[in-house]
Amino acid sequence: MVTAAHCLPGIKTHTVHILLAYDRGTFSRHIKTSSQRFRLVKDKDLAVLCDDTEKQAGLSLLEPKLKPGQAVFVRGYGVPKVHLQHAYNCSVKAVSDQGIGMLDCPLPPGMSGAPVIRAKDGKVFGVVSASGRNGSLFSIIDAEILGKVCS
Repeated sequence: MVTAAHCLPGIKTHTVHILLAYDRGTFSRHIKTSSQRFRLVKDKDLAVLCDDTEKQAGLSLLEPKLKPGQAVFVRGYGVPKVHLQHAYNCSVKAVSDQGIGMLDCPLPPGMSGAPVIRAKDGKVFGVVSASGRNGSLFSIIDAEILGKVCS
């Protein structure tokens, strides 16, 4: 599991609850894990769940060869209806060499950590980090970096 690092600041509890396929109070699976299993990716707004004893099917990651204009969608639980998953259609506006990208759509508060998914094939390539009036920022997920952060 990958999310925005700023979503996990100073977790006070020892257990993090992950609710898969959450929708209006129901979910398909409840995973409990230690907060100590999350690792932060240096210089990126990414937190990765490592050492998960319950092996899950992995993300279908896109190699980060992103270009402006690519159609994407973002799925998450932003306001005003935080218990209902929303999908937003956007496109990539810009990509930096530092692993940060910009979307052409503003997203509501609460969307941080939501996956950024390429529309044509459903491959994940980033997570939302911030949003403003003119667009949203995302951190690019690099499979090579993910492999190193948990080793």
